[in-house]
Amino acid sequence: MRAIIIEDEYNSQDALMRILLEQCPDLNIIGVANSIAEGLKLLKEKQPDIVFADIHTEDGDIFELIDQIEKRDFNIVLTTSDEDDALHDKKYEDMEHIMKPYCQKNIVEVMNKIRKSGKMKQLLFSFNKNVTSQRNTDNNPKEKVECNFKHNACFSHFFMA
Repeated sequence: MRAIIIEDEYNSQDALMRILLEQCPDLNIIGVANSIAEGLKLLKEKQPDIVFADIHTEDGDIFELIDQIEKRDFNIVLTTSDEDDALHDKKYEDMEHIMKPYCQKNIVEVMNKIRKSGKMKQLLFSFNKNVTSQRNTDNNPKEKVECNFKHNACFSHFFMA
């Protein structure tokens, strides 16, 4: 799976990348953006499977970027330290979100949920290198990919963008 991170705080970028690299070895971080404008450019150039995005950056909010995208064929994980009313907007209800502060376990749970969604199963099955798959007797794919949660530690200021 290919992912980009949109986060304007360096410490948040670093913390997210460390946890994703440690806990989700099948995830390839293909770009990091510090702003909505950079994020939109990365989206068009890199065509990721997953976008981890802080809701508010210095140049706007992620919903402005989302509204500019005609065809969204990737998963979005929203992160925020504020209970944002936009998270409850029906227009964005298909997106995962994680509140800050949180534990690494939350990242693993979100990643596993994304993997189990129909859209990601299709992507994973088509990228056989990253997936250990098998066929059962009725020829339906069964994904065996799991993101392993190794530690029980919590981070009081870990940001996921």
